[in-house]
Amino acid sequence: MTERRNRRLALEEGLTINSILAIIYAAVVLQPAAIYLTMTAGVTIGAGYVAVLLFVELARLLGRPLRRAEVFIIYAMSGMAAMSNYFMAMPWNAYIRTSPISHSFYIEGKTVAELVPVWMAPPAGSEAITKRLIFHPDWIPNLLVWPITSFIIIPIMDIMLGFLAAQLYIEVEKLPFPMQQVDAAVVETLSVREPRRMRAFTIAAALGMAYGFVLYGLPIITETFMGIRLTIIPWLWLDLTSGIERYLPGSTLGVATDLTTFLMGWIIPFNVVVSMLIGSIALNFVGNHLLVRFNILKRGIDWFPNMGISGITLRFQMKFWASVFVGLSIATALIPLIRRREYITSTFRSLSKLSKASREAGYLPLKVIIIGYLAASFASIAIFYILVSPEFRTTYWWFPLLLGPGWTFIVTLVAARSIGLTGYNLFAATGYGYTASPAYVKEGILLSIPYQGLDAWAAPLAISQGGASWCAAFKLCQLTGTKPISYIKAWFLTIFISFITSMLYMQMFWALAPIPSASYPFLSFQWPITLMFWNLWVTKSIVMFQPIVIIASFIIGALMDIIPAVMHLPFSLIGFVVGASTPMPNSLSMFIGALIGRFMIRRRLGEDWWRNYRYVMLAGVFLGEALMVGISATLMLMSKAAWILPF
Repeated sequence: MTERRNRRLALEEGLTINSILAIIYAAVVLQPAAIYLTMTAGVTIGAGYVAVLLFVELARLLGRPLRRAEVFIIYAMSGMAAMSNYFMAMPWNAYIRTSPISHSFYIEGKTVAELVPVWMAPPAGSEAITKRLIFHPDWIPNLLVWPITSFIIIPIMDIMLGFLAAQLYIEVEKLPFPMQQVDAAVVETLSVREPRRMRAFTIAAALGMAYGFVLYGLPIITETFMGIRLTIIPWLWLDLTSGIERYLPGSTLGVATDLTTFLMGWIIPFNVVVSMLIGSIALNFVGNHLLVRFNILKRGIDWFPNMGISGITLRFQMKFWASVFVGLSIATALIPLIRRREYITSTFRSLSKLSKASREAGYLPLKVIIIGYLAASFASIAIFYILVSPEFRTTYWWFPLLLGPGWTFIVTLVAARSIGLTGYNLFAATGYGYTASPAYVKEGILLSIPYQGLDAWAAPLAISQGGASWCAAFKLCQLTGTKPISYIKAWFLTIFISFITSMLYMQMFWALAPIPSASYPFLSFQWPITLMFWNLWVTKSIVMFQPIVIIASFIIGALMDIIPAVMHLPFSLIGFVVGASTPMPNSLSMFIGALIGRFMIRRRLGEDWWRNYRYVMLAGVFLGEALMVGISATLMLMSKAAWILPF
């Protein structure tokens, strides 16, 4: 297995009639269930696993086994097709326009609801809102704005930076990309079907299903059919914060309960796992307590007893740690590149004159990457300038230039390195409540400048770290022998198909009942909180970024990278930052899993087993848990299907 993984596979076309049918199946059959379950329970169904198992076995029964590249495309795109709920943006924008929350916040004498621009949501009295119609001409301004940015401009930027990051972190630095190894293990096991690997995969899947039933299935099923939520193992984590808050107010402590969190410690380099734990302890345990102890965050206002891990993490990150993350993120991006200047020169040299292997792998030349990235960035800036007020455009002309091509480039490199080393996207771990741009930089700048208005908050601007996800996808293409251009074609095809089906299904669900409403309880809980944060942002009711803290954090981050390198210590700055931005239970459970895996299972079963089967075991557990969640959620969907009908 290790030899196969280290050897370049011949690249094949993965977008075939089989994979196209699987994408259509996921969009048509699985998407409505996924949308409904997300709105009612906040549950996902592991659609990628469902579709790939179905089509792999169906192809075997027909005597036409799927190739590895086909399996990968089905696995990657069917999950994306099922979970793509693009037209949720319309009920959300209508909710911003009409919610009492937006009517209770003011900007210069007008409510936020009054200031929502028509290219964001139709007027409150429009039939598009009162009759809950997606197919209405009043939505045309909205459809002329966000799809262009979301499905054309941002993907072009992300793909260009994805190729650049892939050359840097896959070809030159050769980072391990642990989660991509797990996904590749799923694809290889199901396509090659080597008996011993299949046996290990099946045993792990059975274990995952059993554990998933206790952790996820039992609470969902009992609540659905008995009205009582029976919980044996706490969902997400065992929160131990209440046991220490009397002595260490502000500190968080807990243990994650999902089995996959423990097993992640098997595949991430041990020094990175240790660095993650150090980062989590430094900020979530020690740092939080010091903030309360020295009255930087106030007792009774920012912290009070029984807040729990979620409440403390959200509040403390918004109030203080966001500035720290910005400084550390910039240090994480720049300092390793400065120390390893030869990597940068090698990357640009390789892309400016592609080798035969790079051309065969589908990498784009440096000139194409630069032109494509800058063209998409400036197209986004042009749209932003058109939508904002002339005053903002004239006074803060530098704002989209700094954030579009500038900050996107930095966060993509940080996020790609984060995924390559830890399997986690650093910036995906910092989004709480309101869905902020990477590391809250857009929000922080708008809060810090003397600007009163809504248009700059609402206008779409291409700030993305999605290039990191494309980099990870290109790593999977390498591991599964799939042409990158095949993945790109499949991605855009999936966007097109799921865009249409999402529009149809969201119209159906919105017509059945208002969103949010009692018919969709999860959104009834989540959306008011999210909208509250959004209104706090746009009315500048939050004071967030502190320049001195950002500068100090950058200096500390630089020293944390340079000093261990000089002293040859196995410390990972990116691991530290990911751990710091991750809730304490996740880092602690991962560390426990790493200790058990490396010092018990590895020694007992041997080095050969450890190299060849740890990815397979984690992949099997992922599959088993996903299937159990899907089965339980489907039972819930079936039980409530009649209840939602309007008659």
